[in-house]
Amino acid sequence: MSTLEQFIWGAGGSVAVEILNAYQVYHSRNIRFPERYRRKGFWVIRVFLCLIAGGLAVAYTIDKPILALNVGASAPLIFQALAQGYREE
Repeated sequence: MSTLEQFIWGAGGSVAVEILNAYQVYHSRNIRFPERYRRKGFWVIRVFLCLIAGGLAVAYTIDKPILALNVGASAPLIFQALAQGYREE
């Protein structure tokens, strides 16, 4: 798989998560989508998160599309864990 393909599959995983969130809202019979979908800041952050997810898939040099998709979808959790760092208990 090329670097571009890795990036696209990773970014696609991030996009898939937001599509799933919107789908769940739609099927909850909620007439209005949440306010966050109307804010430009939300979409700016989502685009950056998508780019980061694609970059993470490239950084792992993943050779299978499904794995790159999985890494892209889990990117927020990966970075949250990295940000918290190691804590001794």
